[in-house]
Amino acid sequence: MKKDTIINEVIYKSFVDKIAQEFNVSYNAVGFHFKKIDDSGQNVSWFKSITIFLVFPIYLLFLLLKKNSKVYKSDVTFEDWRNDVEYDQNYRKIAEKLDKKVVKSRITLSNSPYTHDSLDSKNIQYMLNKNDYINKYVVVKTLLFIIKNINIAIQLFSLNMEYKKSYIHFFSIILRSIIINHSIIKYANTKVYVTAYDINAELLKYEIFKQYDVFFIIIQSSIRGTNLTKYKAADILYCYGENQKDIYMADNTSFKEVKCVGSTRNSNYLKSTNHNIKYDIFFPEQYVDFSHTTYASNQSYIKLLEHLILLSKEYPMLNIVYKTRNKRGSKKCISIYNEVLDKLDKSGIEICCDGNSYEMVRDSRLVIGYLSTLSFESIGIGTPSIFYYYDDFPIEVFDFKNSKNDILVLDSSYSAFKKAIFDSLDSDNHDAYFKKYKQIYMNQDQDIINTICDDILNLIKD
Repeated sequence: MKKDTIINEVIYKSFVDKIAQEFNVSYNAVGFHFKKIDDSGQNVSWFKSITIFLVFPIYLLFLLLKKNSKVYKSDVTFEDWRNDVEYDQNYRKIAEKLDKKVVKSRITLSNSPYTHDSLDSKNIQYMLNKNDYINKYVVVKTLLFIIKNINIAIQLFSLNMEYKKSYIHFFSIILRSIIINHSIIKYANTKVYVTAYDINAELLKYEIFKQYDVFFIIIQSSIRGTNLTKYKAADILYCYGENQKDIYMADNTSFKEVKCVGSTRNSNYLKSTNHNIKYDIFFPEQYVDFSHTTYASNQSYIKLLEHLILLSKEYPMLNIVYKTRNKRGSKKCISIYNEVLDKLDKSGIEICCDGNSYEMVRDSRLVIGYLSTLSFESIGIGTPSIFYYYDDFPIEVFDFKNSKNDILVLDSSYSAFKKAIFDSLDSDNHDAYFKKYKQIYMNQDQDIINTICDDILNLIKD
């Protein structure tokens, strides 16, 4: 029997279908995870396969012995997946406004980056997910499912060993994800669950949350392509603009309502007509290795930096600032960038490691970049942005049909680079630019916080 036939029979017709029925979720919500295994080409060792196969049931038994924290009721829960910066940038203004309406909010955390004292109200509490509460009913159900379908688990293990793919690993990941999502939403005991961790807002999570009659809201936090939006779902999605809406609304997604409102992170930094300008050109860094991507390349980014350095030498009167993501010394060096970064350090360009990127966007006449989300957000803030995309891949984040050289430059020559910059800097009026491109890329709602809060309040009342 051919490999594809075996995998289809064992995984998709047997295991995926059974787990979907057992836990009352859709076939697609489960099957998508196994599809990623076939596409990834990831190899695993026999030792790791055996370890996962034997240890996972023991892990489930250990969960049953764990003491749970007390469950408190809340109206809204915000998912904070990394640190207090995520809360400040994505949720703080929403939570504070809801607090004035005496709405009880809660923050779920992957760890504990801050204490009760850093929160601003008795109505806002934090809780720890994955550790403090386990839905033991679902754990028992999972154990019984494994026992009842041990033959399928053994077949998955055999496939794992034969094809060196992580089937048994993802078998445990999916079951663990079901337990975690049931535990989080049971512990949150909430009416509305809000996340800006949009790439983790999977269909499986949404369908589990709906079993508890919870409204699920997603706030977009970064530019996305369809590779990151497949099998995502929510009751309401707040996205950047029409182009991103089209990506989110592609096949294999399930959003009941999508609103193009721009970025919540922009709300404190919207530019006024008489704002003080400090920089002519602001360039946010994208110092990453693009060698393993299909849509971008190291060579294109290096060429863009070389153009920037040449511009600074030809026009030393321009005040150009290059904002690094983090101090380069703390990163693993990507050797291909060494030469151009050395030239950048020795140029007349200001290199800024610290400071608020959004304030720097607001304080600039023009933002230029490659694929940075911040370059898109600048359009919502009120600073024109130009993207220099020198690769042949038809990347979805750009609306090629409706984007001209005033926002998207495909010509990799230095003359085209320079012309687009001075066309923007020499313009006295960018009204036409913002009227067209805000709707496409960053349709900034001037009152975005109130828009989200009003929707949450209406859901709570319902």
